[in-house]
Amino acid sequence: MTSTDARTESNLPRREREARGMTDYWDVRSADYDATHEVADRGTWRRVLGELVGDDRELRILDVATGTGLIANLLAEQGYSHVTGVDLSEGMMSHARRYAAERGLTVDYRVGNALELPFPDASFDVVISSRLLWTLTEPDAAVREWARVLLPGGTLIAINELEPGEGIRLSPLDDYRAKARVDELPFANADIDDILAALASAGLLGARMLHLPGCHLVKRDRENWFAFVATKAAVHP
Repeated sequence: MTSTDARTESNLPRREREARGMTDYWDVRSADYDATHEVADRGTWRRVLGELVGDDRELRILDVATGTGLIANLLAEQGYSHVTGVDLSEGMMSHARRYAAERGLTVDYRVGNALELPFPDASFDVVISSRLLWTLTEPDAAVREWARVLLPGGTLIAINELEPGEGIRLSPLDDYRAKARVDELPFANADIDDILAALASAGLLGARMLHLPGCHLVKRDRENWFAFVATKAAVHP
């Protein structure tokens, strides 16, 4: 980024400035991301995701911050026929689209910010994400936005690695914050109760945390993957 670009960006609203920074960062990381984040057993992940999402293959599912499309493509592989992935990074999604095309999967990949989703209210039965929580610059606003696009009675699922009994525990992220040009990452070291409280504050019901047995990465054999799950209130006549 040139000094002129930096001065121009500094005058932007914080959310837009940070979105640009994260887009640039993840576009660069897209080149080698899958090499370090490959899941160990796709069959286990498909089974666990299916249990979280439900049996109805006609559900409208949104994968927020889809990245290289791991979750969206795993769902499409199981026959879910209305899967949409959204991400700031076209670089990351280029890998997602290529994987889907090579396997004949149907996933609608679109550019969009997890804080300002490009969809009308009540568009999806399920809103899911993976490893997004720690990157959120405005977690409360993000959860409210995900709840907005959920249909009444719909399910929110947020997957992340955790320290069991504690929460998200990441080492100092000064390098990431500088490269992604973000100010704060409130959930980078969030307690479990903090995350559950954010779901409840957005009006979601039954917020709970579930362990994902058997789920881990090829290069990390710790089974410390969990899902935060909650439901949007149904509308009764």
